Amino acid sequence: MGSTGTGSFSDYPGSQGGRPEKGGGGSSGGGGSGGDNCEMVISGMMLEDVANCEYFLNHDLVPKAGTQVQARVRLVKGRVAVETTVKGEVIGYVPTKYNYLRARMTDGWQYSGNVVEATGGQLPKVKIDLSPSHD
Repeated sequence: MGSTGTGSFSDYPGSQGGRPEKGGGGSSGGGGSGGDNCEMVISGMMLEDVANCEYFLNHDLVPKAGTQVQARVRLVKGRVAVETTVKGEVIGYVPTKYNYLRARMTDGWQYSGNVVEATGGQLPKVKIDLSPSHD
């Protein structure tokens, strides 16, 4: 089972314009009801690229469970990054199935939460919960 695609952001759902495809939630939006997913709490999200992010590179470990986090769009990679709320160090990136968050964030939604589970080692993993709020 390999992945298919060109390796560019255009392969990811929601990459053009950042909005979910018609139908609202579906597979591209992360929700399943087909309704508006702005207000949905996201539980158990496994972050991507943890080993290559500044938190792990600076500390050679993952943040502890309970660490407060927030989602931000990082222009360097154009992806939604999750960072610590205290120092703003990126701990990982949200999976591409949550690309709709980028558009929601430009509409004034904010996503914050905490680390619920983290393991270090050669393949560090961080699992988080995020809750929405609106300006």
